[in-house]
Amino acid sequence: MTQNQIEGQDEVQGSLAFQSERYHYMDNIRALAMLGGVLFHCALSYGVLVQELWPVVDPKRSWWVDAFLWFSHCFRMPLFFIVAGFFAHLLMQRYGPKRFLSNRLKRLALPFIVFWPLVAFMTIVAIGCIAYFTSLSSPLLDMIRLSIQGKEAAPAQQGISTMHFWFLYYLVIFSVLAFLFHLALLKLQALTARSTLASAFVAGSKKALANDRVQLLILLIVFPLLLALFRIKQVVPFQPPYGLTIELWAIGYFGAFYALGWVLYAQKTLLYLFERPACLLVVAALILYFPFFSLLPEPYLFETSLKSGFSTVTITWQQFILVLCSALIACYMSYACLVLAKRFLDTSNSLMRYWSDASYWIYLVHIPLLYPINAYLAGFDIPLILKLVVSVTMVMVFSLGFYALMVRRSFIGALLNGKR
Repeated sequence: MTQNQIEGQDEVQGSLAFQSERYHYMDNIRALAMLGGVLFHCALSYGVLVQELWPVVDPKRSWWVDAFLWFSHCFRMPLFFIVAGFFAHLLMQRYGPKRFLSNRLKRLALPFIVFWPLVAFMTIVAIGCIAYFTSLSSPLLDMIRLSIQGKEAAPAQQGISTMHFWFLYYLVIFSVLAFLFHLALLKLQALTARSTLASAFVAGSKKALANDRVQLLILLIVFPLLLALFRIKQVVPFQPPYGLTIELWAIGYFGAFYALGWVLYAQKTLLYLFERPACLLVVAALILYFPFFSLLPEPYLFETSLKSGFSTVTITWQQFILVLCSALIACYMSYACLVLAKRFLDTSNSLMRYWSDASYWIYLVHIPLLYPINAYLAGFDIPLILKLVVSVTMVMVFSLGFYALMVRRSFIGALLNGKR
């Protein structure tokens, strides 16, 4: 048997082993987190807090929408990065460092390079058409309308925005860091194997960290405190790291959740710590949300944000309570969601697998769809909740229909989800 045949056989065996080792609850919770992002962006048109910063704003708005939005916003992306770290470790173990990096660049970096400029162009066209052809008003839309008419200069761009593709940008960074970490860990293991003292230290550390009480202390208190420190100078509710300039706070904050997912794959028994108290964690998160929501700032003003941006804020007790509550909610709800997903979503059927595959595409393309849909719905005098339901449904129908007809069996589907 030739070397190429051996490598090919190993690849097939590795692929079969990977397929048999499916974590359906992780697949499903990742899909729900992505689809939750669609709901979040659709609902921004009907909230109050960022109404002056969102281009398409409905005449009917409510703080009740904000109450739901910002609670889910606290934990949706942290949960997503935990799942991403979990699957990253699985791929590293299955394929090794070189093929892991190749896989991540293909599944993350390539979609970012291909779809980001296309979706950005479609979004600009959609907003421009709304500003030119409709009378819908919002501070941002009015400014764009005046710019199109030549009555006002366009504002200076504060760097290039990656839009909602920022998560792909940072997943690529985390993948490279995971690759380097794995190589460094292999060398460290080789060094400690030669030293009795180092081996004893590692063994003692593992034994101490294996204690359930120590693990609970770290996950419930120490970890959230660390996360709060990463975001202590960030505006609340938090502005995602949209720019191409790498934000250290984002590396620390979202990277910590990615690392937690990495550890969770290595120590799957960690989830068992939260099986019984899962409902208590949800209750605790809801209780923590009351001070968080009550301390949120006044609705952001367009002119102020245009001048100062979302750089940093002064550290006060109010700011510390906000970021600490946010970090605690992110952790507690993420733990609870993982436990509940393992309990109720650890199954696979053709429908769930279809949604899991489609969610990646839906999330990438939903922004240029929701703007014209919400602009159209703004002209109807119907209940706000009905508008939101129709908005989400229409975005899902259009993006899912396009996925079924044009994407799933094409090279784009292979790029996003692998070959079928």
